[in-house]
Amino acid sequence: MNVKKWKHPVSRSIVKLAVGCWILGICTFAYCVSPSDSVARMEFKSGHETRDTGLFGDYWWANRFLNHHRQIENLNGKPVDLVMLGDSITHFWEWHWKSWAKFTKGLTVFNFGYRGDATHNLIWRIEHGELDGFKAKCIVLMIGTNNNWPESSNPVAVAEAIKKIVGMIRERQPEAKLVMHPIFPRGNAPGSPKDISSSARNKKTNELIAQFANEDGK
Repeated sequence: MNVKKWKHPVSRSIVKLAVGCWILGICTFAYCVSPSDSVARMEFKSGHETRDTGLFGDYWWANRFLNHHRQIENLNGKPVDLVMLGDSITHFWEWHWKSWAKFTKGLTVFNFGYRGDATHNLIWRIEHGELDGFKAKCIVLMIGTNNNWPESSNPVAVAEAIKKIVGMIRERQPEAKLVMHPIFPRGNAPGSPKDISSSARNKKTNELIAQFANEDGK
């Protein structure tokens, strides 16, 4: 398969790095969603009857990363109304096709949520061009729940990582309005000790980023 030369500043080596990061375990989930277009079908779980072959085969994370760069290339200078940065909570908006179509009608919206991503994944994506090459009007950020799932997680470190991401967003998109959303409570079982402890870490992280937001005042 031929690879086109990129107008957007991402090279073959960067795309290969995306695959390498997947292999190293940055994101290890596979999933299957309802079909819409060929881009979405590249991200299908292997063996699904409607799955298209993506450049990176079953490496859905790398296919999604590449598809987003293609979207950016195709803008041709057109501004983006909304960019959504996050993990599965953001990613899964696309699974609700009717609501998503209604929400995005008449707008240019980029959903840069990836199932399973934590703060370090988002930092990597931003460092490798996911906010470059266009101007966004508004950016919504929610990240951190996957950091706080393990018992070893430190909410202070997670909050510091989110602060770093905010700085990276402002550096690359200085004119965009930034909405920093608190992390949702974790899990479907309110009585689960694992969910209770991880939700408590999310709550602590939210307190810290709220303090940062109040001090920042922007």
